[in-house]
Amino acid sequence: MVQPTSPQGCATVIVPTPPTVVVPSAPQTVVVPQSPQTLQADGIEARQVQAHTIYANRIEASEVRGNVHQTTGAKIEGPGDIKAPMVTASVIYAEVIKADSVVADQIYVREMKHR
Repeated sequence: MVQPTSPQGCATVIVPTPPTVVVPSAPQTVVVPQSPQTLQADGIEARQVQAHTIYANRIEASEVRGNVHQTTGAKIEGPGDIKAPMVTASVIYAEVIKADSVVADQIYVREMKHR
């Protein structure tokens, strides 16, 4: 835009400033690892064990919540022991579970001990 000539004879040119463009940052993606469908272990030691169904020969826990069915036992062969603060899976097969809390819809166990 050009304005009329100023008293000294110079033209004043006003250049508009370019618009400010704000580019939003990409949203953060949080990846939550999924629990395995089936977990097999010789022994599980955790503060909390959760599953839809648990098959174990022995459970030692302070708290057990779920429908408990006593069984005659099963031969369970897992790849080794698991030690973690929380163990979660859809179905858990374990020789021994030692935990503060065991929660499952259905629990099939031969021997249960209160810790």
